[in-house]
Amino acid sequence: MGNNQNEDYGDKGLDFLEKKTGHTMSRDTNEKITDGARGLFEKATGYVFFSIFVVLASLAKRWEER
Repeated sequence: MGNNQNEDYGDKGLDFLEKKTGHTMSRDTNEKITDGARGLFEKATGYVFFSIFVVLASLAKRWEER
């Protein structure tokens, strides 16, 4: 995944889940999933999407440090 500079926490969290489960999807598919989740979250809560993927990224970092 050579385009890591454009990944946000959502993308990184999904990448982590893919690695841990052994599933892989294309970058376009990942973007559609994270963009869709972000939109649903913002629509449902009125909050800018950030917190759930910050948590996922934090968990991913802790897991990798083990």
